[in-house]
Amino acid sequence: MRPGAVYFGSYFFIKELRYRYYNGTHAYAHGRLLVDNCRPTCAQAGYFANATAYFWVVFNHRGPGKHFGYLRLRWGRHLQHSMLLWISSAGWWAWR
Repeated sequence: MRPGAVYFGSYFFIKELRYRYYNGTHAYAHGRLLVDNCRPTCAQAGYFANATAYFWVVFNHRGPGKHFGYLRLRWGRHLQHSMLLWISSAGWWAWR
């Protein structure tokens, strides 16, 4: 399954993912990232930026199937490298 969006919390997500490749070991996609630095507040709504996402390291979990364990996210001059992803007991993606 190729997700069309990945949420990293209430104010940070990437949507409209278009995959260049997606297989059993890694995936690479382009999408639109919501960036909200919550200054002065998170209610300011942030902005969308073009971004690339590279997923790797596949893990099993309690739910059906497998999931990617790491994500490198790049937008503009910014790079969030090697975020650890997992699926919570409620079925939501979480990151650190």
